Amino acid sequence: MERDRAALAAALRESVERILAQVAEEAARATTMASSVPDASLVASYVTWMRPYVPTALAAAAADDARRSALLERWLDTTVSQKVRPVPPVARRGLFNLGFRLARTSVAAYAQENGLDAPALDRELADLESDMLATIARRSLGVA
Repeated sequence: MERDRAALAAALRESVERILAQVAEEAARATTMASSVPDASLVASYVTWMRPYVPTALAAAAADDARRSALLERWLDTTVSQKVRPVPPVARRGLFNLGFRLARTSVAAYAQENGLDAPALDRELADLESDMLATIARRSLGVA
């Protein structure tokens, strides 16, 4: 498990900028209701806003269960200095799902390129997604 989580974090680290860019594009589309090419400055502002969350998320991907829980609590408390145009609440879950769909594709490719156990990495990614969603739900419900 430890080796799989380290490999998962490495795979995500390798693809994180591409994932951020694609999620930011969709966030800009959702915010402006545009179906065409979104405003590049708005996309850039979303990437800049999301980037501070990355180091803790990557650390959580590599961590054991106990450490992951603490890291995900810290992840939710990430301080961002830039204000961005709010994404409609209905779109937020879809953007989260998009990020994980893109991550699944990247992790599978990374596993194949590096001779790793793709199903094991996919299970670890699914566990990370579940842990993140549970942390968000606990926080939003006020449950510690």
